[in-house]
Amino acid sequence: MGELAEEPREPGADGPGSEQPSAIALYLPVGMCLGVAAGLLLDNLAVGIGLGLALGVALGAVVDARRRGQE
Repeated sequence: MGELAEEPREPGADGPGSEQPSAIALYLPVGMCLGVAAGLLLDNLAVGIGLGLALGVALGAVVDARRRGQE
């Protein structure tokens, strides 16, 4: 009966010129895991989580900056 309307796509989405997602999305969970482990070892979980967030965002930002520099 009714057809589903297609949502408009952004130019370059899934195409040859599409951009890679931010590296922060990859490194944030890695930093969080390391931070939680450090927090458990240091017996201060809040500090470990904070350090993990900072570490993940910093690593992701560095990788993103290197990617942009190579393009």
